[in-house]
Amino acid sequence: MAGGRKKSKKRLPIAMTLFVPFIAFAMPAALSHPSCPLAKKGDAGSALQTAEMLRVQGDEGGAYRCYWAAAEWREDCDPGLWEMVAGMAERTAGKGPAQDGYLPCYQLGRAASCHAGAMDARLARHVAHAECYRKVGNMTGAARALRAMLDDDLVRREDPGSCLHAANQVAELAMSGAVPWQFAEESFEMLHKGWSGNGYSLRSFGLIKTQVNRVEEALSLFQQSLKLLPDHYTHSQALVACNQLKRFDEALEHARACIDLQPGNPEYLRNFGSALVKLGRFEEALPHLLRAQKLVPSDHSVYIEIGFAHMGVGRLEEAAEMMERESLQRDCDWSKWEQYAQIEDQLLSRTAMERVNKGPFSLHALRNLTQREAQKKIPEIATPLPLPPPLLSPLRVGMLWTGTYDSEFANNVVSVLEMDPILRAIETNRLQLFWFSINDHESDGIGHYKSKERIRKLLGDRFLVLHTEVQRPDDGAKHEGVDCASSIRKFNLHMLFNLPGWLNEATMSVSAAIPCALQVAFKGYAGTLGASYVQHLLTDRISSPPELSHGYTEKLVYMPHSFYPVGNLQTYRRDSRAGIAVDRPHQLREELGLPAQGALVFGAFNDHYKIDPQLFRMWMRLLRSSNGSVIWTIRHGGEAILQKEAVKEGIDPARLVIAEPFPKVEHLAIKGYSDVFLDTHLYNGHSTTSDMLWAQVPVVTLPGEKMAARTAAGIMAAANAAIGIARNHDDYFELSKRLAQVAQRLRGAGEILHREQLSNTKLFNMNLFADNLLRCMRIIVDAHASYPERKFNLVVASE
Repeated sequence: MAGGRKKSKKRLPIAMTLFVPFIAFAMPAALSHPSCPLAKKGDAGSALQTAEMLRVQGDEGGAYRCYWAAAEWREDCDPGLWEMVAGMAERTAGKGPAQDGYLPCYQLGRAASCHAGAMDARLARHVAHAECYRKVGNMTGAARALRAMLDDDLVRREDPGSCLHAANQVAELAMSGAVPWQFAEESFEMLHKGWSGNGYSLRSFGLIKTQVNRVEEALSLFQQSLKLLPDHYTHSQALVACNQLKRFDEALEHARACIDLQPGNPEYLRNFGSALVKLGRFEEALPHLLRAQKLVPSDHSVYIEIGFAHMGVGRLEEAAEMMERESLQRDCDWSKWEQYAQIEDQLLSRTAMERVNKGPFSLHALRNLTQREAQKKIPEIATPLPLPPPLLSPLRVGMLWTGTYDSEFANNVVSVLEMDPILRAIETNRLQLFWFSINDHESDGIGHYKSKERIRKLLGDRFLVLHTEVQRPDDGAKHEGVDCASSIRKFNLHMLFNLPGWLNEATMSVSAAIPCALQVAFKGYAGTLGASYVQHLLTDRISSPPELSHGYTEKLVYMPHSFYPVGNLQTYRRDSRAGIAVDRPHQLREELGLPAQGALVFGAFNDHYKIDPQLFRMWMRLLRSSNGSVIWTIRHGGEAILQKEAVKEGIDPARLVIAEPFPKVEHLAIKGYSDVFLDTHLYNGHSTTSDMLWAQVPVVTLPGEKMAARTAAGIMAAANAAIGIARNHDDYFELSKRLAQVAQRLRGAGEILHREQLSNTKLFNMNLFADNLLRCMRIIVDAHASYPERKFNLVVASE
């Protein structure tokens, strides 16, 4: 190779590669490479100057050779220069004396080579640009650089494979939360601009469409992909889309295709059985589901489908057994705990997130997960709302709730609304309060707390029942949440509290349809909702420290004390039977299966799914250190696994005292026999923590990173019980043992904390909480009206 030409691998467009074999065979050796004799060899700048000079002098051929030399000698791959060379080669093709007819072919071959060089340069520029952004941690910049490649007509036309790879990289960045899914959707639209696509690109585009809740379009893309690439994975994705669209007959066909392509795949066997169940073909479904269950006994979902199949043919006992097995399999099964803990590290190493808090159920992972789920909820027909008029009129506030009104959760919220500050605001027309009950049924029982009866009495005709699953006459589909949101919009609210959050998807569907311009998450789901349509979250400085605010999509509103309302004082005034058994007679302790006085009783009444293996080992260490001591828990499921884990730790399983659930009116008096309450680390007890404090039992908690793992610490601080907040696992162990011993000694001396002292703490003062809540409402509305687009936290001071 003459003229100092650098070796480079050229990617020639398919049409142009036809010239290459012919040229290599027939081209005269003297014409094998253009040269620029007037320029310094290897000096691109000198060659470029020479080319410009020759061009001015009218020497087109000499200029062409020097431009080509400059393009090859440059290190930064200038695509514009390559295109200029290609154009000059095409213009000179066929001109001048032919050498046995080979010169035109040779010139066109040069043009093909130059075009390939130009495209290589373009690709190199885009890829290098994206990689540079990726290395410095700017994932948004990387995504934009990749999309710039898709916007390049030449690259997209000549190398769709590289463009598909770039689009898939954008999709991976969307999956990591670095860019919105809409960005990935636009990237795939660019990819298919002027290109019909292939099986892989159409399938990927369909997967993107499912993430932005365009399921009809996704299914159409899957069907197009299957015509080109009839593989089992695409069929499985089409099946999911059909299920979402309630097209169960079509779903069955895709499930059948999956089975035909992979007959022994347990997932596809389960999907096929599930599709039959949805069509009411229960007996037909059972053999496939039972085969899937035999292949993968640890698959929890197959037990549910088997249960539905049994239920469909009237075998209720078998159905109940399957449902129970599914529940028991999940609770306290830690066999794959370490594998789950490693999954996050593997995902993070692939997505290269800028800042991450690692560990199971991490704050950052939780935010990304909730963001993805919240995005799916947004219906295409949801439209933004303007802010309501300024607060010259009464503050109009809605409470969005669903489910069982008599729950502990609803009782505490209703207790706040019954407080004097709220009542005075309503009476003086400073506050108009609305309660929107989603999917409520008039036949529901009132229950122990009588929450529904109380809120109806308080609000009268401002208590409204709405339903999400409304059958529409146009296409027969159920548009979850949209009709409810339309009904709520008519009230022109200043703000709407979403109480359950992700505890109930129906309320999230309503929120996603924008029933109010300003929405606030409060109480039910302790953590970020990940939803752009919910702008604020009520919390406190302990539950959501400012240094962890990056884990929330909402603006944080810091209440002066715990964000968690506790209505125990009001509840037990209404029901004298729920008083605390201060003397705690010894004989009842023994009747409960607890050891005689002197042995420590560690209460652990949280749901068992909240227990993690490290914490359980800590509990077993407590039992080893205290002779005769026991862990006292309630039957929630998974007890057999807990007993097996105790044996592994060298502990007699009989030292796990498992009680049946206590009667509601007596449960605090009974739980008061605990010497200390052991809170769970990954997900705290919230109402359980406040109940144990009310029962005069010391609580020990170890705050984690997430809001749900820190709420107990906020509750304890508001109850002047911060002594039980541990700093680490060793501190948790020491506090648990010492507080249990101290509590037992004080109880024996009759020096336990009296209820009057508890009532005076900020935690149980609901009038104070109601007053602070009113102040929060007005501050949130004012701040949002002034700075709707800016993200900043609000700190509310108590008067």
